[in-house]
Amino acid sequence: MFNPQVAQRQDGRVTLYLSTKYSPPPVPFELQSHISADDWAVRVPALTKLAGRYYKPVFERVWLVLAIVITILIPITTYTPIFNAIYGKDASGAASKSVVARLISIVVFFAALALFWLPVFIWKRIGKRRVNALLAKYAAADAARPRFNSDSAGSSFIPKWSVNTPGVFTMHTILTITTPRVDPVTSFHPDAYLPAYIGKAEDSQGAYFYPYPAEKQGEGGLPRMSVVGGGYYANVNEKV
Repeated sequence: MFNPQVAQRQDGRVTLYLSTKYSPPPVPFELQSHISADDWAVRVPALTKLAGRYYKPVFERVWLVLAIVITILIPITTYTPIFNAIYGKDASGAASKSVVARLISIVVFFAALALFWLPVFIWKRIGKRRVNALLAKYAAADAARPRFNSDSAGSSFIPKWSVNTPGVFTMHTILTITTPRVDPVTSFHPDAYLPAYIGKAEDSQGAYFYPYPAEKQGEGGLPRMSVVGGGYYANVNEKV
């Protein structure tokens, strides 16, 4: 099942699929030294909300169905009226006359196509420009902020944000952020994203070597493996 909380990682960038239906995901561990939790908590919801204003799934799907039906029906239903309006019932030169009537029907088809799709295209472009303007503000704030972190090459790193706003056929706001060069991370990394059914141990200290409850430690029983052969038996021998 698709999990929007999990970052998709590729070479030098992470990709997040945002939606107003889900809470903002946590800061990817690659960026925790470069993006503060406060900035992340403000920026990501603002981007998601702004992009969501230009995505109306019910309206867009209904509009899409109407556009397909009407742009197909208009040329078919207007061919005969156009032919009769130009040539009347004169059947002479019907082949050449039909070509002219078809060309006019094609022009009507493209006009209907523009009538339905151009407003949607302009509306989406306005949303894209507003999101890009917000990203430009973020970039300016990051560039003006003193840099205290450097990558492995010793140069200051500034993450670059880019967003693909929801389209007619896509429902998520796709946020992509560049990342510094880091070592490959596996599922065993402490900061790796794990499935929800895998949780952290409640008391990991000494759990591997001494799996008994903490309150019972020191009351006898087997010693920790970390002290076997060391001071534990030395103290026992002294008492004996």
